[in-house]
Amino acid sequence: MAERELYGNRDAKQFPFETVRSHYGSQLAAKLGSIEREDKFEPHTQFVTALNCVLVWTRARTATLATWDSPNKDETTQLVDLLSEWSRHLSWTGQIDQVVIVKRRQIQLSGSVIDQRLIARRNCPRVRFESEPPIRDDELGRELDMYPRNAEQFSVGLLGAETAFSIWEAGSDVLLFAETWSEALLSPSEVQEFILHCEKRVALWNSSMESLNLPYRFYGTMDWKRSEVPWHEAVITKRLCGKEFLGVDRRGKDLFDLDPRGKDRCQCMGIARHGSIGRSVSATA
Repeated sequence: MAERELYGNRDAKQFPFETVRSHYGSQLAAKLGSIEREDKFEPHTQFVTALNCVLVWTRARTATLATWDSPNKDETTQLVDLLSEWSRHLSWTGQIDQVVIVKRRQIQLSGSVIDQRLIARRNCPRVRFESEPPIRDDELGRELDMYPRNAEQFSVGLLGAETAFSIWEAGSDVLLFAETWSEALLSPSEVQEFILHCEKRVALWNSSMESLNLPYRFYGTMDWKRSEVPWHEAVITKRLCGKEFLGVDRRGKDLFDLDPRGKDRCQCMGIARHGSIGRSVSATA
């Protein structure tokens, strides 16, 4: 998935979607549906974290960061443990890895050092599992699948309130990822590489959910979320990407259809704008 499509590693393992669907698809759908229904208040960190964890598990993402404040801490740990349990049960496929929480320290641009817990797959070659030295923003950004030049520029303080590329879940309009960047700091060829990188990310995320028979879909934009900037006013996205948005603007069919009563509620969920860079709604994607 991400290893193959974003980084050209054609020898990377393929996630066993069909096997996972047949063994655990309905349970996963029920778990995500329950988290979404219970996570009623902005910024919906439990739902955002759950979707990001599934994307990491299916190899659509290299890694993600979450908010570890209670009660999100317990819910996230339980989901990571559940995905890892399923991975162990399907280890005979040779294609699925456990999800783990990597505990490290991070040195920020200010020079301060904080504790960090990254969600990744065990033995992922693009994640540093060693705790020392503290990880820096450029390395972290690459682990979060940021475009490498953007990660480098952010780590040395060159990026501030420039354009941001953000990815949202279409049915709930919640933010899963945001990456700041500056067109002025990239060459024309790098801008095109970055746009292609964005297109591939959104396509991978949608393909992952579709392959699991889950209804969640994602759209990407340079103009922030659609409830604030309607598609016809997405001037930056249209100029750079040649279209009003990347990805899908509505959820797919809920093939498991476990709780039809909750379908309309998702349209009412929203999320406030956050200034996180290359990050999920809570911390760093």
